[in-house]
Amino acid sequence: PVGPASNPTTANQLPRKQYVDEKDTWSKTWFYPVLPSAVESIESVGRFIVPANGKTITSITAVWASGSDSGGSNIFTIKRRNSGGTLQSDVGTVDVNTPAQNALQESVVSVAVSSGDQIYPLFTTRNTASETLVSISIRGTS
Repeated sequence: PVGPASNPTTANQLPRKQYVDEKDTWSKTWFYPVLPSAVESIESVGRFIVPANGKTITSITAVWASGSDSGGSNIFTIKRRNSGGTLQSDVGTVDVNTPAQNALQESVVSVAVSSGDQIYPLFTTRNTASETLVSISIRGTS
């Protein structure tokens, strides 16, 4: 069968293969066995380098799997630098402190990033920080 000659614009239209191929989803996760002992001015994990054709970051998530609930905010800011290393506007923030262990905390964003951009979390607000086995993730679409 032959599909439509253009991308779908309404819910009842059949999508083209190219349209579906261009809508792949992706994620990048940084793992912290323990939270940093102080607020960071320089990141303590590697940077995600955005591949060719750019991406859109759609959410930032945090979850902790061990330790105990600190009862206070422990916030990561997702930072962004361009391919030349110049600091750009932040992607957004996420608070590790959730109501319960293993409960996903999510911040919805919509930030277009370009090929070569450098994305990384920075621990910017610290309280008791007794949560451990912490994962900080970004998710998005191409």
